[in-house]
Amino acid sequence: MTTRAIVNKNSDRMRTWRRNLQFLLNTGDSDMIDGHDYEAAWGSSGALVAALRVRDSYTQLHSDRVVGLAVELGVACRLDTHELFLLKMGACFHDIGKIGIPDQILLKPAELTDEERTVMRSHPDKGAEIVGQLFVEGAEGIATTVRHHHEHYDGEGYPNRLRGEAIPLYSRMISLADSYDAMVTRRPYNPGKTHEQAIAVIRSEAGSKLDPYLSRKFLGIIDASDYRIDAWAPTGRRWSHPGLSATIPAGLSPGPGSSAG
Repeated sequence: MTTRAIVNKNSDRMRTWRRNLQFLLNTGDSDMIDGHDYEAAWGSSGALVAALRVRDSYTQLHSDRVVGLAVELGVACRLDTHELFLLKMGACFHDIGKIGIPDQILLKPAELTDEERTVMRSHPDKGAEIVGQLFVEGAEGIATTVRHHHEHYDGEGYPNRLRGEAIPLYSRMISLADSYDAMVTRRPYNPGKTHEQAIAVIRSEAGSKLDPYLSRKFLGIIDASDYRIDAWAPTGRRWSHPGLSATIPAGLSPGPGSSAG
């Protein structure tokens, strides 16, 4: 299905996601919605979330924020409740394959070498293999989303160099959320961009790395988002890579819906 076909759905469906958006961001209700037990599905994946947090808390905090941004983008594109849940699952596990990356690469406090970057770029395939084993409705589709979240709209991404709308829709959405959060997060070899700098990059990459239509949608929501960098990190303080020693202010969380603890 094309991007525009997804976005131009019947407006009646807007009431559904408005009613259930908070549920999707903070799954904690035992009721079923539209015939799907989302709490049970989300809960069954909890072990993987915990494993990633233990292995690399930076990656899990990043994934929490990507979930929020991706769901906000999905809402702007009028995805229905079930579609939003599948997007949320893909965003949550987009980096789960990093569990299989050696510590000396995953936690390296410096820029990666070409050889190390090749190893790091294996994480989407590793993640798809892991997610494909979940006992969750739609696991195969979620795995496909995870596998292709680093594809580029112009075909220059990885692992399969897919191009344009051959890239799964949810993967293209996650790519935007992932790109924004990665740019504004401080790392040992990169101080992190400001919100304005990150937005300028997204504008410049629309049509090359990023889906141009979804980029316009993202730019339409990010200024009011709870996941905008200056909304959740005070000036001069931001979540950091584990190679940095910066202190996280007590009580500060990545935003609503975070599973960070």
